[in-house]
Formats: sequence, structure tokens, C-alpha cells
Amino acid sequence: MKLFFQKDNASVYVNLDGGLRHIPNPATFTNLFDGNINPSNYIQFEHSSDSPLPIIDPIIDNAKLVHEIGDNASIYLTDSYDWSPENIILRHVINPAQMEEIGFSWNKVVPFEGTPNVGVPIATDSKNIDAIKKLNGYYAVYNYFFFGSPLNPFFEDVLKEFPGRPATKYKAQLKELIVNYQTIVNNLPNG
Repeated sequence: MKLFFQKDNASVYVNLDGGLRHIPNPATFTNLFDGNINPSNYIQFEHSSDSPLPIIDPIIDNAKLVHEIGDNASIYLTDSYDWSPENIILRHVINPAQMEEIGFSWNKVVPFEGTPNVGVPIATDSKNIDAIKKLNGYYAVYNYFFFGSPLNPFFEDVLKEFPGRPATKYKAQLKELIVNYQTIVNNLPNG
């Protein structure tokens, strides 16, 4: 289980997306993990300056593990991006090994109801947060082009690579960029 405990403020973190993401409260912890919060079982550090990994944006309040109705094989974490915290996205837990590595509980997975807004899959050991954010950008631009989602200003820079914003003209190139960046993120060294 990749949980961390900051002693000076009693914060609990999970290692996701190349850094430590704060679990904002016990209710959110209960939605994701079995048992009670037990700092003695976690990797401990005294102050934020002593953190073994960068402390990045927190997990959203009331985050859950969900699966889509009729799709029992895929599990997602409800989350948001730091530049758009009000928009809930579903981030795929890549495989059972990742579920176990993070310490997420299989017993906490609930059905997802509503229209899914799928974001990038969860990354655990990536240290290159910029690469992950760029990948997030490509996914969001793809979603904007082909599913009509509203576009966040963060992606204006990404769109410069796709002048004119046509509905389908750059579909193949954008898919290729997503695949390339996903490969970069997945192959970043651990540790």
C-alpha cells in the first residue's frame, strides 16, 4: 500500500501521478481503502519539506472507486484535474496489480451512474508531472473535438498544434500523440 503520513499536520497521502496526493478526510479514505486510518503502517515524514515525493493536488473530496453499469472489468477513480476541480472525471485503474499496489479496496467499488467523463489513466510512479499534464491535455482536446466537451483555457497551448480546430481533420494525429505521450508516461523510470 502506497500511503504516507505527515506527522506535523496528521495528513495522509497516496502516491499517485508522480507525487503525494492528500486524502482530504476520513470519509474519502473510507471510500477508497479498507480499515481505519493507521499511520503506523504508512511511510512517515515530519514536514512537507521532508516529503519523499512532491506534494501535488489533493484527491477530490468524496472520491470513489466506480465501475460503469455493465462494465465489471474496468474500475475508475473519480477525480478532477487541478485546473478544473469542478469537473469530475473517471480515471481508469489500469489493472489489478495497480489496484493492489495503491491499496485500493475491491470491496469499495460501486456502480457509476451518470454520463462518464473519462480522463487519463492513473499513473503511480511517474516523476514527470509535466508529461502527465500534457497527456491530460491531449485527452481533453480529443474529447473536445469528438464529443463536444467544453474546452478549458489550459488547452489553448495544446490546440496550437492543431490550427483551425476542425471536427475530424486531425483525429489520427491527435490519437497518435495520445498514444505517444501515454507511452512516455508509462515508461518513465520508477523510484
